[in-house]
Amino acid sequence: MSLRKVFGKKIESILQWLWLNVKTLQNILEHSQTPLISKAICFFAVAYALSPIDLIPDFIPILGYLDELIILPALVVLAVRFTPADIVYQCRLKASESMSAAEKNTPSYFGLMIILFIWLLLMIGCLEIIKIYL
Repeated sequence: MSLRKVFGKKIESILQWLWLNVKTLQNILEHSQTPLISKAICFFAVAYALSPIDLIPDFIPILGYLDELIILPALVVLAVRFTPADIVYQCRLKASESMSAAEKNTPSYFGLMIILFIWLLLMIGCLEIIKIYL
């Protein structure tokens, strides 16, 4: 077995795990019986992840991303710990069901072709406009 196949499967399993946890957190936030503290921690985690302001600026090599690698998972774990176990179980089950339903859907190549055709028309139009003004 080649290294690409081994690492490809490992990366795919990590991405599936990450997607499952993201969907679980989304379901925890939407659940009506989730405690306010859990919702607040989830909100803070999302706000910190999307905020351009970091504790350590990202342009500093390695250290810039270290705060995201430590703080964000810690906030996620903290949010899950403050959520009752039965709610976490329900939300994780709902997330895994939505993942299995998403796997059954096949990609729409027809939709892809339409989007690519529209982009092609836009590029041709832009080139024609540039020709006029040059």
